Amino acid sequence: MDLVTVAQDGRLAAFCVGWIWQDKSGETSGQIEPMGVHGDYRHMGLGRAIRGSWLSGSPGDFGLP
Repeated sequence: MDLVTVAQDGRLAAFCVGWIWQDKSGETSGQIEPMGVHGDYRHMGLGRAIRGSWLSGSPGDFGLP
């Protein structure tokens, strides 16, 4: 699942790219890479917020049952 935060002026403020998968035993794992915040928007909590949104996604958001 890819997430993007857009500033009011239309510029990219933050992004988070990640995926989850299930192995043959049914265990679910995930990875976030890359993730970034534009320099003009650092120290505002955007990185923490976008990561939290990604982590709270449902399995269906990732194409899992």
